[in-house]
Amino acid sequence: MERLAEFTAAAAEAGVETVIEHGDFQEESGRAGMRALLETGVDAVLTADSRMTLGAVRVCLEAGITPSAGLPFVGFDDIAPFTLLQPPLPLICQDLEGMATTAVQLLEAQLRGERPQTEHRLPAHLRLTPATTITEAEVPHHD
Repeated sequence: MERLAEFTAAAAEAGVETVIEHGDFQEESGRAGMRALLETGVDAVLTADSRMTLGAVRVCLEAGITPSAGLPFVGFDDIAPFTLLQPPLPLICQDLEGMATTAVQLLEAQLRGERPQTEHRLPAHLRLTPATTITEAEVPHHD
């Protein structure tokens, strides 16, 4: 829900019209959502997780559309199949090591009988190519 809220707020601020297909973070909902989006004639796509990205990419390829080249496309999560795409798929990547470290710290705190804080936020980054990442500070802002 946070991803959706942040995306819609950023799109509205940029004056970008959106069409949203809701999914269940599974590959099939990515496939169904991408089919529906292609029917509307969208001119760019942002997916919300790796499985839906995979489903959406498969539909694009089946339709003869190359994600990132024939259709501006940003996926979510850095998983092995995405390294096979040419051109590389821009991805919003989460800090998996940071997530694992935080999870262990929370578990250790619980084992000590402590009540850990209920919310932890870790940054994500946009990976433009397999070897290129940018930080939020490097993202151009339009005033």
